[in-house]
Amino acid sequence: MAAKAKEFALIADSVRYYYVDMGSVDKHSHHKLHFVNINANESIAWARSGRVGGPVMVRVANWMTHIYYEMQSPFHRPFIERMGRHFELLRFDVRGNGLSTSSQFVHNLDTFTEELEVVTKAHGAQKFVIFGVGGGGAAAIAFAARHPHLVSHLILLGAYAQGVLRSGVSAHERELLAAQAKVVELGWTHKSSFVQNMLTGQVLQEADSALYAALNEQQKLACNGAVAAGLLKANADLCVQSYVGLVQAPTLVLHSIDDPLVPFERGQALAASIPGARLEILQSRNHVPVATEPAFDRLCECIVEFVMPHAIALNLSKTERELCALVGQGFDNLQIAARLDLKEKSVRNKVSALYRTMGVEGRAQAIIKARELAP
Repeated sequence: MAAKAKEFALIADSVRYYYVDMGSVDKHSHHKLHFVNINANESIAWARSGRVGGPVMVRVANWMTHIYYEMQSPFHRPFIERMGRHFELLRFDVRGNGLSTSSQFVHNLDTFTEELEVVTKAHGAQKFVIFGVGGGGAAAIAFAARHPHLVSHLILLGAYAQGVLRSGVSAHERELLAAQAKVVELGWTHKSSFVQNMLTGQVLQEADSALYAALNEQQKLACNGAVAAGLLKANADLCVQSYVGLVQAPTLVLHSIDDPLVPFERGQALAASIPGARLEILQSRNHVPVATEPAFDRLCECIVEFVMPHAIALNLSKTERELCALVGQGFDNLQIAARLDLKEKSVRNKVSALYRTMGVEGRAQAIIKARELAP
């Protein structure tokens, strides 16, 4: 544990000035770390990975993230790689977590949303798919309501409109949450990891020991006890009731039927409150489905089908979808060859085959059709 923490500290120092190449799924993918300053004392670490030319998906930071460690984690890596086949995936650490820095570590809806705004601005795309998990769903909803022109699709997993402190809880339940936060703060570094086990047990009901250990390890590496307790209280105090009715983007709400952390009924209520939202039930006892269960495949399939239904209807391969996106952006064969690290003749042949699949004749029609297929 100490060796890993030291390793990540050294990485944090180095990537202030250089990005770190974290390996790739294939030659058309990339994994790079970046930093953007909020002010003189706070910077946000963010990573981009996945398909060049694909739709840009931002996974909103939620619970004790560490964007570098996630690439080694059996809990997070399968989803990152799976989404990377279809999307350019952006991930970031909130203040005081992972590789992000802050001198105050104050967390609330405004700071969570500000971090999302800073990362999307740093990337510079015109449209984003916004993906919020658990407490990260609140910032995703607020961002979608405040910036409708930037959001092509909103996807929420295990999310809620109101934290438990905003849901009419009893005085006893408030005391219990305060006691839990105090235990987290004071017991964070205990060698038995009983605090992390307590929190991980609220997320995973059915998972093997490797996944439990990975989530425990990530929490320890992500932040200290004071920050962890602050996140626990911040998530409990979130409320986006004033924003849900303002969401204009097509919205997909996914929720595990036996979610141990956020009861399914809260996901139902959230979907009902967002105009036109679609609810998808996942057959899982985990807050976030893991790669070893069928619900994980269903989760990934739902996301891709929701964002790119036309491409799937045409039965385009991953390479064809990527090529289609680049054609739609107006790149010629030479530019596409440079971006995909291919010979121009090879691109020319692939583009011709794509025209036949799309049922178009010539570049002009292909560009129009590709833009119709884009999310």
